[in-house]
Amino acid sequence: MQNSWLAGIATALALVVLWTIEARAGVDFSASAGPLAGIERMEPLPAQQFSWFVSGGRNFLLSENGRIAITGESLRIRDLWTGADIARIEDVAALRRIPIARAPIDVRGELATISTGAGPERTTIFLDPLCPHCAELLRQLDTVPASQPLDLVLYPVLGPDSQRIARKLECVRQKDPAQALDILRTKGWSRLAEVEDCGTTALQKTFVVARLFGIQGVPFLIAPNGETHAGTPKSLAEFIAANLATPADAGDDK
Repeated sequence: MQNSWLAGIATALALVVLWTIEARAGVDFSASAGPLAGIERMEPLPAQQFSWFVSGGRNFLLSENGRIAITGESLRIRDLWTGADIARIEDVAALRRIPIARAPIDVRGELATISTGAGPERTTIFLDPLCPHCAELLRQLDTVPASQPLDLVLYPVLGPDSQRIARKLECVRQKDPAQALDILRTKGWSRLAEVEDCGTTALQKTFVVARLFGIQGVPFLIAPNGETHAGTPKSLAEFIAANLATPADAGDDK
């Protein structure tokens, strides 16, 4: 039931992107995207992932189950988050990055996010409060310069206990982000006993956004330049330093 609900919400959000992207990425649908300016009908294709192939000098997309191919002499694919055209197979690599500053979501303002620092070169980390690998990652926070902004997004995927703790942490975060971070890092769950429930809207949005970003496990890191890493890097500080944003990556600080 939850997966069906999330899938429906994710589809709806993806459609909302078509109307919000002009403001976020400067793409004029009415002039450059034809039918996207006035969607009248949508039917999902029975495929979850497509790969780009080149054969005999021709380009085509093929679904992972080998059932659906998208072909044509003029194959045009657009990254709706950045407005960039994906014209060659070499351009596909750029899609593995998540341009979070340009994505149609405010991570700090709309999700269950414990943030530190300010500025555009933020590193975003999706984590579960009970995840052992996430705890290992949290122990590395002291190695990151204080000037480096971090967004720790609560993504409780490990079951009811994780969800209960995340709900309480989110309520603390809304009033005192520093206290929420301290509880998270020290696993001070007993300090959450008296915290009253304040709703789950931000956590629900987090699940939807994680699905849109293709996040399948925790921890999951998105560097300032959009480079991603699944799992705990050997050195968090080195991962961030190696993937600082260019002006084009950073966009506007939200």
